[in-house]
Amino acid sequence: MANYKANKFPIITISVDGAVVGYDAMAKAHNLSESNFATEISVGPDGTLWAVSTQPDEQEGGNKIYYSDGDGKWTEISESAPGGYKISGCENGSCVYITNKFELYAIDEQKDSVKLAENVFGIDYGEGYYWALIPPKPGDEPVVHYSKAGGKLEWVVFKGNIQASSLSSAGPVCTLLIDEIPSLLILKDMSSKPMFPGITQTAMQISSKTTTNAIVSYEVSEEGNQVLVLSASPGEDMAYRPIGNIRASRVTTSYFIPV
Repeated sequence: MANYKANKFPIITISVDGAVVGYDAMAKAHNLSESNFATEISVGPDGTLWAVSTQPDEQEGGNKIYYSDGDGKWTEISESAPGGYKISGCENGSCVYITNKFELYAIDEQKDSVKLAENVFGIDYGEGYYWALIPPKPGDEPVVHYSKAGGKLEWVVFKGNIQASSLSSAGPVCTLLIDEIPSLLILKDMSSKPMFPGITQTAMQISSKTTTNAIVSYEVSEEGNQVLVLSASPGEDMAYRPIGNIRASRVTTSYFIPV
């Protein structure tokens, strides 16, 4: 079921004109929305594609939220919960999202919403774990926390009070940007380390779910920033390299498995 729905695209982006674009295993582009549609995207394990739109939500909190099977057709979440500005796809057609007041909400399988927490500045779900950016106390800089999913959230601060500009959950492992450098956090031994020692490529955003690890680089053009993918054989100074000419403002990797 891994390559079902939007998971048939290893990489999905938001282009600089706000369109959602899926890239297949051959790096061929497939338009999944009109222009000026999305500001954030995320794919769940079942292939449900979630988007924070460009349209303000009447309930405040941010912008309207939509979901799709990755076929270009989108359904609005139209119940009374507030909108959001960051989002992460979860199990069985559910998601979590953050409002512009840093409140964490969940949308369940029935597409009903419930508030989960406050003071959450970043969130991502993967393989039974949430990784988040939360201040130790109000007014502090957010640092990396984690919690198991499936029940009441019990946030635990990761060793070292680590600050990050972007994070992506792969279960008990988190890929993130520390000082803009792709890095790893590993729960098993509470360790943190660069993705590859000695390689200092920097990035604006990172996403890694299964076999694809992608970053949005600082290399910019009129078409957007270049999206790079982690190489199987990194060189002395570069771990991430282009596949095709993917350029975007945001990227999400999916749960695509090569066959």
